Amino acid sequence: MSTFIAVWLLQPYWREQGIALRWFGVLWAATLVTVGAASRAAPMLTRWIGQRGALLLVCGLPIAAYGGMAGLGGEAGIGCGLLFYVSRGVSAVTLREAFNHQVPSRLRATVNSMSSGCFRLGYAACGPLIGLVMDHVGLDPALAMLAGCFAVAFALLGVPLLRRLS
Repeated sequence: MSTFIAVWLLQPYWREQGIALRWFGVLWAATLVTVGAASRAAPMLTRWIGQRGALLLVCGLPIAAYGGMAGLGGEAGIGCGLLFYVSRGVSAVTLREAFNHQVPSRLRATVNSMSSGCFRLGYAACGPLIGLVMDHVGLDPALAMLAGCFAVAFALLGVPLLRRLS
């Protein structure tokens, strides 16, 4: 969810940073190259840092990205936006593979469908709320709020999962 919400916020962020519209395509291409490179490197990276390290990376990078975008601005803030795509690339390979190995094959399609449905419902609930926050207090406070919310989510969900990975 953390990287999906970011997709919706990057273009308004770029606009607030004074990036000309003609550069949006180049920036968008950079995000796609980043996710592709991270996906490609994910198996080797996971062997090097382990499952716990990969989970920390996948969960920590979006928090750092939201915080960096809110606090840094300019080129550094735009660079922080690429962290979402590193997280997304590693997640797409590493977490999806682990998920599919843990779920029995007879339940895999059902569990994947349920996961997808819950994700969409979560976004349907979060999207308008984030838009409301942006409209009333601005983009930077909304980004900072998202960093805090995902840090709490990591503490509640990620830390117990890290403990189970031993």
